[in-house]
Amino acid sequence: MVADNQQQDIPLLSDTMSHEHPEHEDCLAAHPCEKTLQRLWEYLDNALSPEDVEQVREHLAKCSECDQQRELEQLVRDKVRSSCAESAPEELKASLLEHIEKFCAAA
Repeated sequence: MVADNQQQDIPLLSDTMSHEHPEHEDCLAAHPCEKTLQRLWEYLDNALSPEDVEQVREHLAKCSECDQQRELEQLVRDKVRSSCAESAPEELKASLLEHIEKFCAAA
C-alpha cells in the first residue's frame, strides 16, 4: 500500500519502450520506437496508409521489443474479441430481465 505522502511511480508505455537499440541505430534514426508505438493501434486496426504500414512493419521487423508490444496488443484484442462472441446462458438472461422488471415496477 502506498502512503498518502508517497507517490507510486508507474512507468508509461512510452517511457519503457523509448529505449536505444545499439544494434539498430539506423532503425532509431529512421523510425523511433515511440513513433511506432504511438501508431500501433492504428496499425492493428488497418487504419494507416500503405506507406505508414510499411514503415511500421519495417520497424517491427528490426525491433524485437516493439514487436513484443505488438504481439501483446494483438493477444489482448483477440481475447476481447473472443469474449464478446460468448453469450450468456438463457437462464441468466431470464433472471436478469426478471430483476430489471421488478426494479422498474418498484420505481
